[in-house]
Amino acid sequence: MEHPSCLAKLKNGAARRSLQQSPIKQINDDPLGAGFSVEYTPIRKGRFYHEIVFQLTKTAKRIQTDRLIQKNAGDARKIKAAKERGRPALLDTDIERAAQETRYYLDMEEVQRQFWAHWESTGKPEFKKGVAQAFMGFTKRKYGQVKHGKS
Repeated sequence: MEHPSCLAKLKNGAARRSLQQSPIKQINDDPLGAGFSVEYTPIRKGRFYHEIVFQLTKTAKRIQTDRLIQKNAGDARKIKAAKERGRPALLDTDIERAAQETRYYLDMEEVQRQFWAHWESTGKPEFKKGVAQAFMGFTKRKYGQVKHGKS
């Protein structure tokens, strides 16, 4: 935002450059605090600069934070969808953990379908240790049945 007292000064090229550089300098002085650094390239058309191209480079911590936010947003959507179906939420991390335990031998989408079908057919009982533990136990039993021919 330009302050009215600065408008007269902006006609001077040096004042304009210093005004443009001060926020960029402030960001670049502490890129970890800002989460990114800024570089810019003024594009000249004729005698005047008509455009400025900015390049933002995120820090590693900012990239990690963005990924965490996206993951949590995905979990929130999954929880909401589960509530709409009248079931507890089974998160991707829980499914991945079960897949690791069974050495990725089973089709986890099919196991999930069977798990929820079994849960609904038994009257939707409460999970004593939580849905993640129940899914893990169900998956291990399925793995034992398929891998070792147990029933």
